[in-house]
Formats: sequence, C-alpha cells, structure tokens
Amino acid sequence: MENHNRFKSPQDPEVGRFLRSLGIHPLPTRLPYPVPNQVNAYLIEGDGLLLIDTALNDDESWETLEKDFARLGHTFAEVRRIYLTHGHLDHYGVARKIQDLSGAKVYIHPRDRAKVIPHTPEKQKTEKALYQNYLVGAGFPEDEAVNLLQISEAIRHHALPLEKLEMAEDGEIIKWGQVTLKVMNLPGHTRGMINFYEPRHRILFSGDHILPEISPNPLPDLDAAISSPEPELKPGEAGPDPFPRFRSLIQYLVSIQRVLALDLDLVLPGHGEPIVNHRQLLLDLARFYQDRQSKILAALGSKELTPLEISRELDRKIYYRRK
Repeated sequence: MENHNRFKSPQDPEVGRFLRSLGIHPLPTRLPYPVPNQVNAYLIEGDGLLLIDTALNDDESWETLEKDFARLGHTFAEVRRIYLTHGHLDHYGVARKIQDLSGAKVYIHPRDRAKVIPHTPEKQKTEKALYQNYLVGAGFPEDEAVNLLQISEAIRHHALPLEKLEMAEDGEIIKWGQVTLKVMNLPGHTRGMINFYEPRHRILFSGDHILPEISPNPLPDLDAAISSPEPELKPGEAGPDPFPRFRSLIQYLVSIQRVLALDLDLVLPGHGEPIVNHRQLLLDLARFYQDRQSKILAALGSKELTPLEISRELDRKIYYRRK
C-alpha cells in the first residue's frame, strides 16, 4: 500500500488552496487544556452550510466562531446540517446554540446519542455510581474517585445538551457542495465515533480517531452498562465484570485497519494540523501500543497490579506523542 501523496507537509500552501477550492474551511478554537489545546470544526459550503463538529461552549470559542464565519462571508443562520464525529464536550459544545439560531439538523451516530442528550437526575445518579465503581475497581482511592467525578460534573456546562437529533449511520452518503462524504463508524475513542471519507478528493475528516501528535486515547465508555442491565447470575457464578464491555483499545486497533486501507492525501483531524502521511502515522501508533503492552507485561511479571498501579509503573506516560 504505497502512498503517493500530493502534499509535502501540513504547512504546504497547496493544502489551504485545495480545501478552499472545495469550499472546505477549518475553524480552530482554543481549549482550556494543556493537551490538546485547540479543537477543529470544519465548515463546508454548498446549498447552505454544513458543519462537522463545533466548539466548546464558552464565550471565547463562540466569539472566535462568529469572527471566522464573518471572515468567510457567512452567518450561523446559513447552517443547514451539523454532523458530530462523537459525543465529547469539545466537539458538540455549541451545536444546540447554532441549531437554535438556524434550525439546522444535528446528526450523531446512535451509539453516542446518550452522551449528548439531557441527563435526567436518575441517569446522573446511575452514571455517577457506575463510574465511581469503575474507578475504585481500577485502583483509585474512593475519595480520589469522587473528586474526579466532581471535576467531570463541573465542566458539563462546556456543552449544551441536545434534544433534537438525527442519526448518522455507517455507510450513509452525504452529498454537499463539491464533496460526497461516506460515513464510517470507527469505534475506539468512543463506540459511536464516525469519520467522513471523501474518496474522489482523497480526504478523511477524522475527528479524534486519528490525531497528528498524540494517541487518540480510547476511553472507558460505560453507556452500554447503563442501558443494558447485568444478566441474572446463577448460584456459584462470578459477579459482574467491573470494567466496561466495550473494549475500546481492541476496537480502536481494529478500526485503524479500515483507515490504513484508504487512499488518502489529507486527513483533517479534530485537533491539530492536517495529516499528510496517515499510513506512517498509524503504523507508528500500532508499534507504540505493541511496545506499551510489552512494558505492561514486564511490569506485571508474576504480580497482581491494578490499572492505576500499572500506569504508575509506566511513569505515568499515558499517551503517545509523536516526535
């Protein structure tokens, strides 16, 4: 699978000219985190505007989006569709705000729907208990687990919940302006992660499935446990597995094989600069995961360690940064 890429680097001026010729405009906004420190939305011109992802719900991000829309000669009222790559705060933060201004339809994969809809008090209580048990099972002291969940709760306002939603399914085709996008469900970072593949122009909008500088951390995803009760146990059977049924890293490694098979000139990620060498990046990432698994086995030896203890054995190096 030799890659004959038309672009030399992400900084190649031809990248910007190429995207503009197709009516595609990256819209980066700042994030208040050390890594990553910015998130990308993508505006696509056609019969009205289509957005892939949005930004965090804060004043600075909203003002940045407003200025970028104005710079391009557009307003939020022109947005007709918003597609969310997945249900994390920084990607759907202001989708409802734009929807309220424009009447746009908002699309997400069914498996990530539960992440973006309003949480009832009952669901919040169930979710809190589930994640607290998960963290304690992973080795966190109970007070630290409670503190982590309080931090998570405190940043919920960074995204507005959505009530009016459409579903985007694997294989769906979206024709918009000069591009034709194929929806690809690529579970890993979340169960409902979707990418958008443009075969004619060899582009992939990758969300957090492929990132240029860090590994797209496959995260615990316990939504299935909330919606699917544990089976009734027979006498003598072991109790339920305290860890999620969705094996995110295993699924991620399967999903990247689908992307390795694509002929791409440009990957437009959810964070960071465009990627022009996706195959080399993914092969490097696979080697990183293989090396880390070897280090985990070496750290374990004949000992029993919790996931937290294993991470400390690995010097807290929890994500991969490309050199």
